[in-house]
Amino acid sequence: MLDFWHTACIPCIKAFKKLDSIQAVFKDQLQILLITPEDSNTVKLTIERWEKANNQKLKIPIITGDTILQQYIHKQYNPHYAWIAPDNVLIAQTSSSFVTPEILSAFLEKMEYEVERRGYLKRNNSTQR
Repeated sequence: MLDFWHTACIPCIKAFKKLDSIQAVFKDQLQILLITPEDSNTVKLTIERWEKANNQKLKIPIITGDTILQQYIHKQYNPHYAWIAPDNVLIAQTSSSFVTPEILSAFLEKMEYEVERRGYLKRNNSTQR
């Protein structure tokens, strides 16, 4: 799941705690990436403030200075989530209200079925991709 965000976006930053806990719960099924066009120094300051305020380290990887993904994912709001299946298919775009453990469980189950239906083989069944 790609999370497009910006350091001036308060809802984006507030979502970090929820995303961090969701990443921990679904660690074997889902990888969340935080994506921003901002430079790493700006982002570093924001993350340091967040970690201090929340008394925890943010464990989600962050891509800074992004110009490529921003061209391919047509986002209309921040935070904006793009869901990429294991076979590199963009399967959904949502807002933060759709990111709950219940919705994620159902979504991941459905995604696994759809990925297999499209002919993508699981790694444990074949080394072919």
